[in-house]
Amino acid sequence: MDGAALSKFSVSSEDKLSLPQ
Repeated sequence: MDGAALSKFSVSSEDKLSLPQ
C-alpha cells in the first residue's frame, strides 16, 4: 500500500467514524 492509498484510507476511516449512526 502506497502513501496515497494509506492517506485515503485514513481519511475514509475518520469520515466514517465522524458520521452519526
